[in-house]
Amino acid sequence: MTKVSVIVPVYNVEKYLDRCIKSLVNQEFDRDEYEIILIDDGSTDNSGEMCDKFQKKNANVKTFHIENSGVSFARNYGIKLSKGKYITFVDPDDYVSLQYISILYDLVNLNNVKMGACGSNTVYKNEIKIDKPQNDSENIRLSNTKMMENIFIKKNNIGLAVWGKIFEKTLFDEIKFPNGKIYEDLLTLPFIIDKCDYIEISTKKEYYYCIREDSITTSSFNKNDYKYFEYINEIRSFIGQKYKSVLPSFESRCISDSFIIINKIIKAKNISKKEKINKLKNISKMLKSKWNISEKNRYLTIQMKINIWLFKLNPSIYSSYFILKEQIKRIIK
Repeated sequence: MTKVSVIVPVYNVEKYLDRCIKSLVNQEFDRDEYEIILIDDGSTDNSGEMCDKFQKKNANVKTFHIENSGVSFARNYGIKLSKGKYITFVDPDDYVSLQYISILYDLVNLNNVKMGACGSNTVYKNEIKIDKPQNDSENIRLSNTKMMENIFIKKNNIGLAVWGKIFEKTLFDEIKFPNGKIYEDLLTLPFIIDKCDYIEISTKKEYYYCIREDSITTSSFNKNDYKYFEYINEIRSFIGQKYKSVLPSFESRCISDSFIIINKIIKAKNISKKEKINKLKNISKMLKSKWNISEKNRYLTIQMKINIWLFKLNPSIYSSYFILKEQIKRIIK
């Protein structure tokens, strides 16, 4: 009987894939009770062939090749093919501990909940940054409201991503990942949490989130990044209607993500100076008129409040401030 389906969307990750899949096939969980579904999303490198090799050597690995359709389509396709009662997602450039599936499965199975989550460590340039949870090895039961707050401020080391979590498959009967859109986790996870009365979490750090040089948070500005501001309006409307107490944590997350995009625009070499100014001015208007940013928001750090104040005062002033900080960082290094 298949208890857990692990879904891995794969696209041009030959450099990282071996580490990821090996961490999954060597789990301390009965091999007959979990399956690993690899969705090769039209890879043009050796990723597809690597998936096939793992399938030949491991009876619980299943590889499917599709035309390039994006991570959301790949995940949805994997859900459709899955046979497990529960589903967990792993990104192909990340890896997990050998107890990952066991710990997640026990969270939902023993506590009779539809969703569970564990903590994570961040890996950058093969160096593990030990992210400190509040309690190192504790299970906590959260209401959907508290879980919603947790994911936006990464409390208890649980963030706004579907990886590092386990879901009862029935949660996806009506909820799908949005095809053709980036920030797919932001547009999906809040609605899944809404379907759960309680979520069981473990502060054990069983997932290793690897930041690549070309990841969405470190890469150069892409015109699709600008869609973030459209998407957060959708989520803010939903949060405001059903979870008003969560709005401060949601807004703090939006601000943090917005400055990632703002900084990418400032550093961008692929857009003109005039276009930069226009984009930054538009973002400034949204910061002023739509987000109702309050200096009393307890989730905002002093540094973030300084960033907001400078940017609202004048985007050009913030740009100069950011460039100066980057230059100082390079000198110190």
